[in-house]
Amino acid sequence: MIEFMRQLFSVESLAPHGMCLTWRPELIWTHVVSDALIGVAYLSIPLALAAFVVKRKDLRFGWMFWCFATFITACGVTHLFGIRTLWVPDYGTEAVLKVFTAAISLATAAALWPLLPVALAVPSPSQLEAANASLRARILERDAALDALRREIAEREKAEETLRQVQKMEAIGQLTGGVAHDFNNLLSATLSSLQLLAKRLPEGDAKARRYLDNAVAASERGAALTHRLLAFARRQTLAPATIDVPGLVGGMMDLLQRSLGPMIDVETRFPERLAPVEVDANQLELALLNLAVNARDAMPEGGRLVISAREETLGAGDPDGLAPGRYVRISVRDTGVGMDTQTLARAAEPFYTTKEIGKGTGLGLSMVHGLAAQSGGALRLASEPGFGTEAVILLPAASAAAPAASPDPEPAAEDLPALRVLLVDDDPLVLAGTRDLLVELGHSVVALPAAAEALARLESEPDIDVVLTDLAMPGMTGVALAQALRERRPELPVLLLTGFGDAAGDWPRLAKPLREEDLARALAPVARSVAARRAEHA
Repeated sequence: MIEFMRQLFSVESLAPHGMCLTWRPELIWTHVVSDALIGVAYLSIPLALAAFVVKRKDLRFGWMFWCFATFITACGVTHLFGIRTLWVPDYGTEAVLKVFTAAISLATAAALWPLLPVALAVPSPSQLEAANASLRARILERDAALDALRREIAEREKAEETLRQVQKMEAIGQLTGGVAHDFNNLLSATLSSLQLLAKRLPEGDAKARRYLDNAVAASERGAALTHRLLAFARRQTLAPATIDVPGLVGGMMDLLQRSLGPMIDVETRFPERLAPVEVDANQLELALLNLAVNARDAMPEGGRLVISAREETLGAGDPDGLAPGRYVRISVRDTGVGMDTQTLARAAEPFYTTKEIGKGTGLGLSMVHGLAAQSGGALRLASEPGFGTEAVILLPAASAAAPAASPDPEPAAEDLPALRVLLVDDDPLVLAGTRDLLVELGHSVVALPAAAEALARLESEPDIDVVLTDLAMPGMTGVALAQALRERRPELPVLLLTGFGDAAGDWPRLAKPLREEDLARALAPVARSVAARRAEHA
C-alpha cells in the first residue's frame, strides 16, 4: 500500500500536460484562463448556496444544499488543480481529487432521487395563488368581525385604563392614609405638650407666649394637612346628615364672595325642587370652597363661576363604579385657563399642583375626591385649555329631608366627677401626652401600651369608668379590644382615638390629634353617668 501510494503521487517519468500541448502559448493560456474562470465560478456557487441556507433556516431540505455545495466545490478545485498539471505532472493528486469528486457526486445523486416525490408534493405557484385567493376571501368575510373586535378592544383598553387609574389612586390613598396616621400621632404628642406648656407659661412673658403660639399654629396647620390626607384616603371622620344643597350654598355665599374677590362673578343655578344628600355639611362646604378657590386661581384676570345642581339617574356600568340609582350632580364651572390632558389626568393626585411653590399644597382636589368617594359618590373633572374647567361632585340622593337636631350643650368638665380612665396606645409619645391631658382634666389614668395588658389590668381593677384606646395597634387592634371589653363588661364605655373614621365602625371615636377641650367634651357624658350612679348609691 505504501509503495502504491508512493507510485501514485510520484511525478518521475511523467510529462506535464503542457508538453502534450507542445507548449503552444495560445493553447496553454486558453486552458489556464478557462479552468481559472470555471474554478472561480464553481467556488462562488457554494458560497451563494451557503448564504441562502444560513439565512433561510426554515428550509426543509437544507442539508441537500450542503451536499450540492460540497460537490460543486470539489469540481471547482479539480479545475483549478488542472492549471497546475500544465506545468507539474502531479496527476496522482489530481486523481485523488477526481475520486473525491466522484464519491460526493454519487452520494448527492443517491440522496436526490428519493427526495423527488417529496419535492413534487410542494405546492406549485398556481396552487399557492388559489390558496391565497381563498385566504383573501376569508379575510374579507372577517373584516366586519375584526372591526367589531377593534371596537371591543378599544372599550376594554379604556376600561383597563380607568381600572389602572382607580388602582393608582387606591395605592396613593393607602400610602397617604398611613402617612397621615403616623403624622397624627406626632401631632397628638406635640399639641398635648404645647397645651400643657401654655398653662404653665408665666404671665407677662410675651416673647415666650409668641413662640408658643407660633408652635401651636404650625401644629394646627399640620393637623389640617393630615385631615386633607385622610380625606383623600377616605379615612377621615365624617358626620353625615341630610343636607339641602341650595340652602348650604346660599349660606356660604358671603364666604365665597370674600374668598373670590370682586373680579369673579358668582352665579348659582338650582331647580325648584332638588333631592337632599347625605353628607358631612362642613366637609361639603370645604370641598366647594376648595373648588371655588381653584377656579379663582385659574381666572387671574377675572371671570365667571357657576355653581349648579340637578338630579341624575345612573344605570349599571358606571365608569366610577357607582351603584345604579338617583344622584345629585353638583357642578362648579369656571371660565378660566383650563387644563391639558396630562394635567387633568393627575389633577386629583395628592400634592400635585401647577401653582408656584408656596401657593398651594396640591391637596384641594384630593380632599374633594376623598369626600365624594367616602360619601358614596365620585368626583369628575372636565377641562379644555382656554375654555375653563368643570368639577362635578356626584352624591347619592337622600330619600327624605330630615334636618338634624341640635345637641344639648354639655356641662363644663369642672362640674363633673373625676373618672378612672384606662388609656391604651402603642405609641409612647401619644400615650404620655394623652395621659398628661387627662390628668390635667382631673382624671385618674392607667396608661398601657398594649391591648392584651389592658384586658389583664381590667380584671384586677374593676373600678375603671371608661376606656380610651388607639385604633391601629399591633396585635389586637382598638376595635378588637372594644369588642372583647363589650363581652366582659357591656356597660363599660369605650372611646376609640383615631384619625380613621371608617375603620372605627359604629364605635364612639375621637379624632386625632387630641385637644384638651375635645377630651373634656367626649368624657362629659361618661362623667354624668358616673355621677348619676354615685347619687343612686349615696
